[in-house]
Amino acid sequence: MRADITESIANSYNQPAGPSWLDKRYSIWQEFTKMNANGLESSSSEDDDDDGIAKEDVKEGIQGYTQYKNYAIAWGSPLCDKARWGTVARKFIHFCQSNGWVCVWTCVEKDFEVVLSEADLNWSSLSCIRQDMVDLSTVNLTRSRDVRNNVRRSNKAGITVSEALEVTDSDKAQVEQGIHDWKKKRTGLQIATQDLQPWVDLKHRRIFYARESETGKIWGFTILAKISSNCQQIEHSTVFPNAPRGVSEHLLHDVLESLHAQGVLYCSFGVSAADKLIPTHNLSSVRMAWLSKMYNSIVSATGLTNRGAFREKFDVEHQPLYVCYPKGKFGSEALGALMKSVHTK
Repeated sequence: MRADITESIANSYNQPAGPSWLDKRYSIWQEFTKMNANGLESSSSEDDDDDGIAKEDVKEGIQGYTQYKNYAIAWGSPLCDKARWGTVARKFIHFCQSNGWVCVWTCVEKDFEVVLSEADLNWSSLSCIRQDMVDLSTVNLTRSRDVRNNVRRSNKAGITVSEALEVTDSDKAQVEQGIHDWKKKRTGLQIATQDLQPWVDLKHRRIFYARESETGKIWGFTILAKISSNCQQIEHSTVFPNAPRGVSEHLLHDVLESLHAQGVLYCSFGVSAADKLIPTHNLSSVRMAWLSKMYNSIVSATGLTNRGAFREKFDVEHQPLYVCYPKGKFGSEALGALMKSVHTK
């Protein structure tokens, strides 16, 4: 099932959540709709016999989600023709309801948030997350003094950054040992939309190593995933314990520089937490006050905004993303389900 959706994810119109769906914590929902000669829906079922129907006459919708207790947390907008968003959303909501789940959509862009907040669904929505994008046609990668100094330090320590055109057994062993050491050093609650697994879907991903030139020792790596024809997304960027100072900035600087040289227009750092929660549709002041209090306590306990602060060094542009849910259905249980889905061991 997951192998079948990799092409759709790689051409997902800059949908930041899509690559995470390959993680084992996500379930995948798919729907297939047959279209008639006039381009209108004729019938829809995953179980229908498609013999005799041209592939181009069948439209697909894909949604990744996690499920906890009575909640289904849908991550990212559905992967389908945007003109079908309303139809696919209603089908997924019906799927959730038929299983006795309340559907909560998170990490969706503005256009899909509008679909869910329109009169017939009339969902509530808020924004407390964003996609961090770099416009590679205009970015100044040496603007930040901190980046410049750290790249210089890393270069002085003999670190070079290069793309791995193949994954050798020796490099793989080094990376896996580095990840093991990195995990042992972590403390506190770990929040991420996917586990650190660098070898997933390498057909649509690229890996860059920060390597000590004399010894060949790998001190860190960055994984890129293709999310559209003109955008790559940083899925993981990890530096191992005891690495020379400045490797984090050096690695990202050289990856972005390489993408720019290759004519890639955009690079996404993925999703980060915003400084505050902003209401958008159908939220009372009382509910907003409670949600803001809960959000601020989570940010304080987990340091969620730290990741976004680091990315500021690379001239990221913040594009708001939204959390959407049926009116009155996002309380402490829903918040618990959401946090459960991003808790990484």
